[in-house]
Amino acid sequence: MLVLSRRAEEALVLVLPDGTRLEVKVLELGRRQVRLGVEAPRRVAVWRKELLEERDDGEE
Repeated sequence: MLVLSRRAEEALVLVLPDGTRLEVKVLELGRRQVRLGVEAPRRVAVWRKELLEERDDGEE
């Protein structure tokens, strides 16, 4: 796992093998949570991990 530090308003960009770029930006830092913004093409599905796992568990 790659661990990065970012401050509010800073971002990281993920570049997929096909050249698609996904940007994840730290919008706000709180005491117990972080608000993130994700910019991605419409064809890219963006899921919260717990919802994706719940969906996948229901398919078994």
